[in-house]
Amino acid sequence: MKRKLAILLIALLVTPVAAQARRTTLSGGISAGYDYTERIYDLNDTNEGDSSSDSTSRDDDETSRLVISPTITIISESERDSVSFDYTPSFLYDLDESDNDLDHHLTLDYNRSLSRNWSIKLSDSFVDTDEFNSYGTPDGLFDEEADDTVVSATPTTENRLRDESGRRRYYTNTFFASTDYTYFEESVLSFGYSWNILRNDDVSEEENYEDYDKHDLNFSVSHRFNSQWKMSGYGRYIQGIYDSPEDTTVQEDVETATGNDDLYEYHAGLSLSSEFKQHHPVTLSYDFSETEYDSENTDNSQIHAFNIGYQWAATPRLDASFGIGPTYSKQNDSEDSWDTNGYLTILYRLERGSFSFNSTAGTEFENFSGTDERGFSQYWQTRADYNYTLIKDLTLGLYCYYRNENRGELAGTPVGEVDELTTTEIEVQQYALGGSLSYTFYENYTAAFSYGFVNQSSDLPDDEYDDHRVQLTVSYQNDFMQW
Repeated sequence: MKRKLAILLIALLVTPVAAQARRTTLSGGISAGYDYTERIYDLNDTNEGDSSSDSTSRDDDETSRLVISPTITIISESERDSVSFDYTPSFLYDLDESDNDLDHHLTLDYNRSLSRNWSIKLSDSFVDTDEFNSYGTPDGLFDEEADDTVVSATPTTENRLRDESGRRRYYTNTFFASTDYTYFEESVLSFGYSWNILRNDDVSEEENYEDYDKHDLNFSVSHRFNSQWKMSGYGRYIQGIYDSPEDTTVQEDVETATGNDDLYEYHAGLSLSSEFKQHHPVTLSYDFSETEYDSENTDNSQIHAFNIGYQWAATPRLDASFGIGPTYSKQNDSEDSWDTNGYLTILYRLERGSFSFNSTAGTEFENFSGTDERGFSQYWQTRADYNYTLIKDLTLGLYCYYRNENRGELAGTPVGEVDELTTTEIEVQQYALGGSLSYTFYENYTAAFSYGFVNQSSDLPDDEYDDHRVQLTVSYQNDFMQW
C-alpha cells in the first residue's frame, strides 16, 4: 500500500504541464517537545480488590514521550493549476519503555482549471499513528465559514474512529477526486469519489477494532434562480467492506449464520433557500439516509430529516444561525420513532480574538467507527471555543465539549447460540475540555503548551475512562527558497 502511495505522489508531482510558467516554494520546519498521555478506565478502580467481579477490565495506559517532527512542504503553482505536498514524520521515544516509534502524516493536493468554468481536484492523505482519538472533536465538525445553503460533493461527515478498547497502531489513507462545473452564475454541478481505508496493526482478540474499505460516490447541484432564491441537492452512494482481525471460532460461527459485515449506504437531500432580506436567508431542507446490511444481526435502517433554518448577520461582529425540525427513523424489526433535529451556531468576533458556540442534535449512521459497531445513533453535542491574543505574539485558546448519544450495540450469546444475539441500546456521554497557550518569537519560532481532558461514561462499564494529555513543544517554520 505504501509503495502504491509513493508512486501516486511521484506521478502527480511530475504531471503538471512543464511549459506553463510556475512558481514553486519549498518550506519546512521542525518541532521538538514532550507528550504525556494517561488513560484510566473506571472499571479498574471499581474492581480493585473485588475478585468476584465478572467484568473484564482493560489495561490503563500511561505514555511519556519525547517527540521530534520535521516538516517539508512543496507548493507549485501556475495560472491554471497547483500542486502541494506536505510530509511530517514524527520520531517518538518512550521514556518509560526506552523504546522508539515513528508516525507519518502525508498529504498531497492537485487542483487544475480545465476551462473558465470547469475544474478538477485530486487529493490523497495518509496517516500512520497510535494516538488516541478522543481529544476534542473531528476536524470539520463545526465550520465557521461554511455556507449552509451550498451542498458540496465533498463528503461532509468525518469518520469518528473510536478507541474505547485501548491504544493500537493503525493507518488510514484517503483518496479523493472531484470535478466542478459552473453552468450559470452561482450555479455549480459537482461529482466526487473518495476511497478511505483503515488498517489496524497487532489487534488482539479481546479488542473490537476492525479494518474497512469505504467507497463513496457522490454528486451535488447548486442552482441560483435569482437574487432571492437558491436550490441545492445532493446524492451519495457508499459501500463499506469490512475485514475483521484474526477470526475466532465465535466470529466464524456468527458470520456463517448471519452473513458478513459489509453494508451499503444511500443518501439524498434537497434544500431551498430564500433571502428576501440581505444576509438573512431562510432555508427549508430534507435529508434521506438508508443503510442496507449484509449481516442479519443489524436491521436495515432509514432516516428522514426535515429542517427549517435561519441565518442572521446581526452585526459586523456577531453572526448566528439556528434550525429545527422533525426526524423520522425506521428499522426493519423495530418500532418507528420520531425525534427532533436542530442546530444553533453563534460566532462573536472580538478585537483580539473570537468566541464561538455550536450545538447540534439529530440522528446519524455510525458505520465507520473502526469497531464492530453498526447502526444509527441519536446524538446531541455542544462545543464552545474561545481564542484571545493576550499580548502581542501570546495567544490563549480554550474549549469545552459535550456529546450524548444513544446507539445500538450487538449483545447476546456466542458459539452455537447465534439466534440469541440481539441489539441493545447503549447511552454514551463524553465531556472534554482543554486549553493552549502559544508564544511566537523571532518571527519563525513558536513555544506552545496544551492540556486536554476527556471523561467518557457509558452503559458498558468497560468503555468508561478518563483521559489526560499534556504537550509542550518548541517549533520552527520558514520558507527556504522559491524558483
